[in-house]
Amino acid sequence: MKRISIAIVLVLLASWVLQTRVQALPPDRLTSYRFLPRHSRLHQSGGFAGWEVEGAILGTFDFLEGYESLGPMLPAFRHYAEFQDVDAVWLHPAAFPGIDLDATLNLSGLDGKPLPLGAPFDAFRFTGVEGQGEPMDLFVMRAGPWLYMRGHNEPGPHTADYFNYEIRALARQTPFADLDEDDTVGASDVAMWSTSFGDSASGDVNDDGATSGLDFLSLQTQFGETVPELAGWDAAIAAASGATAATVPEPGTLLLAGLLLTMLGLLSRQGRVHSI
Repeated sequence: MKRISIAIVLVLLASWVLQTRVQALPPDRLTSYRFLPRHSRLHQSGGFAGWEVEGAILGTFDFLEGYESLGPMLPAFRHYAEFQDVDAVWLHPAAFPGIDLDATLNLSGLDGKPLPLGAPFDAFRFTGVEGQGEPMDLFVMRAGPWLYMRGHNEPGPHTADYFNYEIRALARQTPFADLDEDDTVGASDVAMWSTSFGDSASGDVNDDGATSGLDFLSLQTQFGETVPELAGWDAAIAAASGATAATVPEPGTLLLAGLLLTMLGLLSRQGRVHSI
């Protein structure tokens, strides 16, 4: 009887862990970014004519890092990432004012999973198919307000007329106060804001269509910030390419597993006692 009582307590405790597990999920994190054209390029090659071209990337996107339960009876959750609201183009000499980046690479349709790379980077690998329906492999690194992506598609041997794409792009959380795009938020940006105040949108940092005091607040908080060197980011991506994406266990997983194993052991022993 004592063993049965202990088993009942363990069952109730396991049920409580399951009920509170969803509440313990980390909150979703949605961040808005803008590409830096000076450091963002899409390279296109191949195709019927074998034309090779490279164009800068302009525009914005949102990046969602989220968590979802794998089911009411599974003590784990899925940690995922996805692109949303991709409003960007890449500049092609034969297509003014540019080609839709999301239509080309299908960023919003790729499946993102975290990689166990560790600080200071948050690393993700995105897989799926690009706009031509061919496999796409993309690595994304985040650190502070910056996001760096690098990847390529992988057309098969039957796709000689398809394009090959390779992307290498840097983006920053919006707003970014580098008005003159010299990779540093400094005195020249303040001067640009000052001469544009109230007259034009040249000093508009927060994309509200006007140069105002709100833009100066961003200049103040970001003054002295510089665009990071990408060599370290490339090295991190090289390391991440050898990492394996995995499902992240929920913190109560080990506790719940231990409780269930203990309960099964007690019930098994109880059954043997009755059979004697």
